[in-house]
Amino acid sequence: MRSRIYILGAILVFLLLAVGTCRKAGTWLVKTDDPVHADAMIMLMGNISDRAVQTADLYKEKAAGKVWIVDAGMRN
Repeated sequence: MRSRIYILGAILVFLLLAVGTCRKAGTWLVKTDDPVHADAMIMLMGNISDRAVQTADLYKEKAAGKVWIVDAGMRN
């Protein structure tokens, strides 16, 4: 009976640590760097309105001298 209590206690501690660790996982994955000046920016297709606004903001901040917009249908 005592061994079951120890095993259940160990499992409970493990689960609490796992949940606590998973809650912080997003902060470990996010990396924030200040953008550096580049020769060109490439805007990929996707949610075009959000990307276009962010690309325009970066261009106005002189993050790059040129903007290239890549269309999903472009071929070599």
